Amino acid sequence: MKHLSVLPFLLLSTAAWAQATPQGAADLTVLFQTYLGKTPGVVNVVADGEEYEITLDASPLIAMIPGEAGASMTATPYSLRASDNGDGTWNVTQDQEVSFDMAAAGVFDMEVSIGSVVCEGTYDTTLLAFAENDCTLSDVVVDQTVYDPNLGDQVTRQTIDELTLTSTGVEGAAGGVDGTLNYTATGVMQTMQVPAAPGAPPTTIEVALEGYTADGITTGMRTDAFLAAIAWAVANPSQAMMTANRGEMKTILQDGLPLFERIDFTGTATGLNVQTPVGPVGVRSLGFDIAMKGAVSDGLFREALRFEGVRPPPGVLPPFMEPLIPERFSVDFTVESFDAGAAAVLLLGLFDLEPGAEPGPEFQGNLMQALMPDGTVDIVIAPGEVANATYTLNYEGRMQAGPGGMPTGTARVTATGYDAAMAMLDSAPDEMKQNVLPVMGMARGLAKQQPDGSLLWEIDASQPGTLMINGMDLMGLQ
Repeated sequence: MKHLSVLPFLLLSTAAWAQATPQGAADLTVLFQTYLGKTPGVVNVVADGEEYEITLDASPLIAMIPGEAGASMTATPYSLRASDNGDGTWNVTQDQEVSFDMAAAGVFDMEVSIGSVVCEGTYDTTLLAFAENDCTLSDVVVDQTVYDPNLGDQVTRQTIDELTLTSTGVEGAAGGVDGTLNYTATGVMQTMQVPAAPGAPPTTIEVALEGYTADGITTGMRTDAFLAAIAWAVANPSQAMMTANRGEMKTILQDGLPLFERIDFTGTATGLNVQTPVGPVGVRSLGFDIAMKGAVSDGLFREALRFEGVRPPPGVLPPFMEPLIPERFSVDFTVESFDAGAAAVLLLGLFDLEPGAEPGPEFQGNLMQALMPDGTVDIVIAPGEVANATYTLNYEGRMQAGPGGMPTGTARVTATGYDAAMAMLDSAPDEMKQNVLPVMGMARGLAKQQPDGSLLWEIDASQPGTLMINGMDLMGLQ
């Protein structure tokens, strides 16, 4: 949704027009048609003073959907205004209502309406991206029905009071475009009617979110490659043409590698409340982090989740369980030490196969060897915790894993309030105590008490077939 107002705003690296002219409008039309096709009525550009009034209408394309496809769609045209600054940049604005709907007979219906879309940005023709862009969307409503003849239909409505999107872009230090992104949403609501069982009345679940914000950093985004791929798809609309000209697409992707250097996102949702049939569930704060690299030799993927202020439905859990429910929880893992660049090059080689040909039986093995030249990837578990007012459990670790053998690695776990948590289980049913307490007691016996009173478990499974905890080989006890 970064550039909602433009549906990429094209290669405007042509002559500057301070005053909008019919010839300038014609040139802009050709540029837009490079990415949206030449179907009459889709692209309409008119000179209006110092600006160009641009209308992008999908209706002619939608009308080409055959009736036997069982699909339908309507959409309001996008109305933009653009003016040439004469220095390779363009001001682009949008101020309108937006709505569209789509349906697949017997599968789903979806309707989207946005009461107001107001955007203003500066498009840089040397970057092929926005140097800056600000959008505010108000009164967003999404209604969707998914049809299931066996279980029953699932009906969902989502509303957002206001959603703001901002971005910046500059020339990347390592090529491409470096950018920043910010998303902020307020007044998020979702109501779901979900079938519980065939023939049973649907269960209603309501989700409310006070606010949501996310920030992102992108480095080395190859906007030229993405735009060239879109232009290629438009220029080759049939399967036969795509097959005949697939070498061009290979070149586009190959020249565009690594497509992007890195993407980092971090976000936080606050005031989450979920109304369920068994009562309300609350989370004061829910955070996430995501990071990934493009098709580079030192591959990386990271994901982290953080929950704070978790509140289960009152009265649902037995009294002895309520003090044990975590109030805070976090997990953070990274997969690294893989070669996404070599794997991408190998995958691009598939474009060289004859039409209809399949890669040989050795391809899968070659792909794994390219992706994991050492036969494994490293999985790093950053410090995380599970905690409430009674106890705190902290953990971190590292492991190597791959298709050729058992994972190996090390971990460190510490706990405070462990004995208090065990004592709370004294009031649990006998069956639970018989299953849980012996295991907790054994873990307690393996722990090393630290000077601050916390318990420590140093886990070492770095050698295949071994499991050491605080120096004791558990495999040797079998």
